[in-house]
Amino acid sequence: MLNGTPRPARPDSGFTLVELLVYVLLMAIVLIVAGGLFVNGMRSTTLVQGSSDAARDAQTVMRTVASAVRNASHLSATPTLIVMRDATSENCLAWSFEDDGAVWGRAGSAEAISAGPGNDAGGRAGWILLATGIERHDDAPFLSAEAGELPALPNTIEAVRVLFAADTGASPTVIDTQIRPRWPEGGSNPCAA
Repeated sequence: MLNGTPRPARPDSGFTLVELLVYVLLMAIVLIVAGGLFVNGMRSTTLVQGSSDAARDAQTVMRTVASAVRNASHLSATPTLIVMRDATSENCLAWSFEDDGAVWGRAGSAEAISAGPGNDAGGRAGWILLATGIERHDDAPFLSAEAGELPALPNTIEAVRVLFAADTGASPTVIDTQIRPRWPEGGSNPCAA
């Protein structure tokens, strides 16, 4: 009231306290549900990406080893180290499957690769880390060699079996294959010291 005159009545405008509380509660529920969906989506994306990367790395290691073994003239294999001589270039190549999950590769002289990564005076110098997260499958060796039965080629490895699992964070990707060289030569491997 100003100067004794009554104020004109106006309709109520705005929200009541109860309406505001209901609105805030509904918005909180919507945000919690949307946030949960977003977080689960991000976790799934991370898991799928990690699994895909691990499987890709395992397949890349397998392809490089398979290609080299097929082109090898001489092979030597232990449960963790494969050493070969390329039939066309006569380069020495090696892959080392470590129990810590690392796979290392190297090309070079017989002296440089025979010890495996970390076992020579230079450590892992010259070795290239090809993949991590590679583990034994069912406690089987990473590599196993089959001696040849070819009478013209004594002391020849006829095939190499490569078996490992890639830790993908979910179920492991198992790689199990047998590779045969196309040009095996008899005798000892000049790349294995």
